[in-house]
Amino acid sequence: MASENKGVGVSTHLYDSKSFTIGIVDNDRLSLMALATLIERYLEKCRILWKVVDGRSAVDLCLSARSRPDVLIVDMSLEGMSGLSVCRQVRAATDRVAILGVTSFSLEMYRYSAREAGAQGLIGKEDIEKICEAIVSLANGRIADAAFSETAIESHRRLTADGDEPLRCRSLSRREMEVMDLSVCGKSRKAIAKELGIGETSIRTLQERAFKKLGARNKTEAVVAWLSFRNE
Repeated sequence: MASENKGVGVSTHLYDSKSFTIGIVDNDRLSLMALATLIERYLEKCRILWKVVDGRSAVDLCLSARSRPDVLIVDMSLEGMSGLSVCRQVRAATDRVAILGVTSFSLEMYRYSAREAGAQGLIGKEDIEKICEAIVSLANGRIADAAFSETAIESHRRLTADGDEPLRCRSLSRREMEVMDLSVCGKSRKAIAKELGIGETSIRTLQERAFKKLGARNKTEAVVAWLSFRNE
């Protein structure tokens, strides 16, 4: 059993005899290094397999048996490929990685979308104690966040079930889905453009295409339709 660590209240009763591995993706290099350092300091039985700054690399590493971690920590506000897309792509491909989202923003901004994308929890970046406890719980097959009831296996089955998404929803491109996920979170075009690393004009075009495919006349109708599709 791991000894009590000073400086963070990670309860010793959370540990069992299993050691576990972690992968972390965060496009903020300073935040990435700080999170990795704190986790290694306070979780004696963990080993960080890798730390990357882009979502595509994280997905590829999770899908390789040689680099697949037990727990993936995903910053929700990644640039390029969004954190939500990382969650969805990893979860659709495998049930062998538990996913924990982290964010510097309000948890309410991402909670619903992260859950629908296959994550097993969402914690504020500033709360290292909760992050560590959630990692240990997920690595040992326990629920880490009361708002996330699905296990990795259950969310994988949901995302890969035949007919899980209506035809119109499936017709959206990956980029259009990313834009809709971020639109649901209440983000402006400017904020979405910054997060995805593309221009506002491109975001406007992607939104217009997504709205048309969803049969929506405006953003409000599109958000309602997207939430409905994701909840079916």
